[in-house]
Amino acid sequence: MIRTLRQSARAIVPALALFAAADFASAQSPEIKSTAAGFSIGAFAAGRTFRSTVNGSEQDMVNGGSGGLVIHGGFNEHHGIGLRLQGGKLDLDGEPKFSQADLTYRYTFRQPRNQFRPFLDVGVAGYTERNETVLGRFEQQAGLVTLALGGQIHFNRAVALEIVWSGAGGQITTAKLNGSKLTVDDNSLAAGGLSLGLVFHP
Repeated sequence: MIRTLRQSARAIVPALALFAAADFASAQSPEIKSTAAGFSIGAFAAGRTFRSTVNGSEQDMVNGGSGGLVIHGGFNEHHGIGLRLQGGKLDLDGEPKFSQADLTYRYTFRQPRNQFRPFLDVGVAGYTERNETVLGRFEQQAGLVTLALGGQIHFNRAVALEIVWSGAGGQITTAKLNGSKLTVDDNSLAAGGLSLGLVFHP
């Protein structure tokens, strides 16, 4: 899990570079406002890496891609909750499909007068993976704890570009083959990745 998060953390470097550029633009464009309060909805695409441990044995890292929706409700300009839904495929034989739903708390930094608003998300997630193998249909589920560092670059109060680095880790809770439960002793999953999307504030 630690190795996976280290690999994923490499994506922070370009993210920080973009954040720095956005911060400079914010200073140069004081007339552009932003908001983190109220309802917002967006769509994103992400590149992700996964590593699992099966019966105490660490497996090879696997890459994947996903897309999804994010819904956020801001209680005020700093505190809010969000729902992040995504689905995608893993770069493995049979192209296993996965889905993930995250429920998060978000703290947004800085004030509405800034064009660039960084944020920190913490939450929990449910993960499901399905694959058609030579032995039949395999499915596994996991419960994850998530952490994300991101930022929104606001073109105006209604539209923002959002970039997010996220990491997650937890235990595989259920595994099935053709509907029959399998033993899941000491099985864990870690994931990380970088996403880019557009968010709309109606």
